[in-house]
Amino acid sequence: MKNQFRSIRQTYFLFFLFFLIAGCGFQLNRNRIQLPNGAQSVYLYNFSNNSYTPRLEFDLKNKLIGKFALNSITIQPDNNADLVLSFVIDALSMTKSTYSLDDSDQTYDFAFKSVGKLTVYDNRTQTYYLKDTQLTGSYSIKTTDSDLSTIDEEEGRSKALDSLASAISEKLTDSF
Repeated sequence: MKNQFRSIRQTYFLFFLFFLIAGCGFQLNRNRIQLPNGAQSVYLYNFSNNSYTPRLEFDLKNKLIGKFALNSITIQPDNNADLVLSFVIDALSMTKSTYSLDDSDQTYDFAFKSVGKLTVYDNRTQTYYLKDTQLTGSYSIKTTDSDLSTIDEEEGRSKALDSLASAISEKLTDSF
């Protein structure tokens, strides 16, 4: 009985080891940012804000720096970087929708939307990969309160920028 149990354990271990080595098509970190043509570094150039909300360009730039750092993509000076990214934030808006699931409870949906244009230039080939490509980030908060607190509004703006940063990284990965 003891040998039979040992044999079963060994079989499961070998089976697990085989799948670990073979990978079975499973990829760890499928959300990894893959820059085009083997690029390893970026320069974040000319992040500007045309919206009426101050400091969005700095917040977006910091969110992208964090995403790139998690993916081992280095931020370099403009003449040393493989790619040059620029982004213009055109608008950040919040809309309020009212709806009711029944007569006794009123619900509000506050939708935050950030919109901008991405340009990606390759220093190595001296060509544009993307030029003024429009991207959008969004986030919504559902509540029974008719107004949002200042903290909730800031959270909504921040999450909309998170979504925009994700849209930028997805565009970098998917477009090439």
